[in-house]
Order: sequence, then C-alpha cells, then structure tokens
Amino acid sequence: MGPGYLGLEGIWKQDGHRIVIVNVYAPSGDHGAVDREEFNSFILDMELEDIQVVGRKFTWYRPNGMARSKLDRFLISNGWATAWPGSTQFILSRNVSDHCPILLKVANLEWGPKPFRSLDCWFQDKNFMEFVRKAWSEIHVQGTGALILKEKLKGLKGKLKQWHKDNFGNLQKQLSQVEASLDEIDKKADDRELQDAERTERVLLQEKFWSLAKRNESILRQQSRVKWMAEGDCNSKYFHSIVNWRRKQNMISGLKIAGAWVEDPQQVKEEVRNYFKDRFSEGGWRRPKMDSVVFNQITEADNDDLVKVFQESKIKEAVW
Repeated sequence: MGPGYLGLEGIWKQDGHRIVIVNVYAPSGDHGAVDREEFNSFILDMELEDIQVVGRKFTWYRPNGMARSKLDRFLISNGWATAWPGSTQFILSRNVSDHCPILLKVANLEWGPKPFRSLDCWFQDKNFMEFVRKAWSEIHVQGTGALILKEKLKGLKGKLKQWHKDNFGNLQKQLSQVEASLDEIDKKADDRELQDAERTERVLLQEKFWSLAKRNESILRQQSRVKWMAEGDCNSKYFHSIVNWRRKQNMISGLKIAGAWVEDPQQVKEEVRNYFKDRFSEGGWRRPKMDSVVFNQITEADNDDLVKVFQESKIKEAVW
C-alpha cells in the first residue's frame, strides 16, 4: 500500500467470507500526504468501516498531555460484519505508553427472543393468504374475546415461522443450488445441442432463480429499511451493508454499572428494567379529587346532533 501501511486480504475458509487486515507499521516520512491518500483510497476500495468503541475516546496521547488523537482502530469489512455482527473494540488503559491497547471482542450473546415481524415478500406468494385463512381457522381457543385473539395470534405466529422456514428458508443456499444447476446445463450446451427437456429445465431454473432473487432482495430491503430505492433495482450487497450498519448502531454490547463494565445480558436487562421502573414509578403524593363537583351534561338530543352525518347543504353553507 505504501511505506507505512500494509494491507492483507484473505478468505475465511469456514464461511468463505472475505477478510481484510490493515496494519500501520511505520511513520510515513516525507511522503505523508501521498501515503494518506493511498491509505484512504484503499479503505474505500475495500469498503471497510469502523466498529463500535467502548472505553476511552482516544487511542494516542502525547506524553505532555497537550495532544490526543484516535490513531489506532479496527476496521472491518461487510463479510466480517456478517460473520460476527457482535464485534466491539475496547480501548484499554495505556499505563505509561503513549498508545492505548485495543481489544477486539466478538460475542454473539443471547439477549432474548427477537420481535416477530411480517415480511413484504410473503404477500407476493400466491398461496400465502389461503395459508393464513386455513391456519387461523384451525386454531381453537376458549375464553374471553381478548384471550381468544391473543392465543390465536400466538398460534398463527408459530405457523407463519414454520411456513417461512419451509418456503423462504436459506435463500442463499437455494440460489447457489439453482446457479449450479444452470451452470451444468450451460456446460452441456458447450458440447452438444440441448434436448427439449433440458431447454425446458433451463427455463424453469431461470424463473426459479429470479423468483428466489426477488424474495431475497425484498427481505434485505425490508431489514435495511431503505424506502427510497427504486423497485427492481437489484443491489443486495448495498442492502447487506445497511443491515450490518443498523445492527451495529442498535447493538448494546454492555453497560457501565456502578463504575464497572458489565456485558452479561441478564445483568444488563435487569439494570435497564430497574432504571425505567424508577423513572416511571409514581410518587406518594396525594392527588386532588373531584367527586363532589357537578358538571353540566348535554341532552340525548344534543348528543345525536353532534354525531349525525353532515348534510350537503350544511357543508355548502360553511364553505361558500
């Protein structure tokens, strides 16, 4: 990259994700401006991004304390963010050094059940509404109206999750399988004329591929909450980056409780619950009562007159 920078790119064998490692190992000397430009260009080309920081705000301090800067940091790629969405960098105490050590920590902690959300692509499936009607009619609950509604919605949620898994589960794997099948047919076409059955199969595979691709893009679009992108503009990579960015922005890796950093989900949730419980608990003050106050009441005729449908003549009278 330059006299002071080293960039390494590789593939993580287990998942096939692209990993980029950048190291600043020496001052750039007289070519600082050029090297900085090359470094920034490399960061943009590799689509690297900063990650959540915990601890200090700065990583370098001048010994006399007159200057400080955030020189050191971890930058991650979209592949890394997808593989390890819970990545956090901790800036630790520097002791007598002018640089603070940085700890990169990856922890996929269980913070509880995820909220249930419907997906737009479900409504594009021709069998979806019929499935919902059938599933709703098969759920039988006894009790009050509110209880029946709650339990039927709960039962429908479970059925929808299973239906989604059966029809939309692992779309990336399905897309890869369809692509592999299309590639096999193309290889056959390189050596000989395709038979009618093979041509028909290729057409069906192409239709299936585009159907799966649209489903996958719709899910990514909804997860990223991008509303302004034009319909039909296939940009799954962009949506992936937005999803990862939203996860990073919304992630709570821990809280500082009584001066100590805590990452245990149970302790964090308990602290949050206690905070809002204290915040919104009502004090013991006495409220004034108005039991003996007599208010004027309208008659039944006045009430009927207030809620009756507007007549066209009255509207014209008010407007014109």
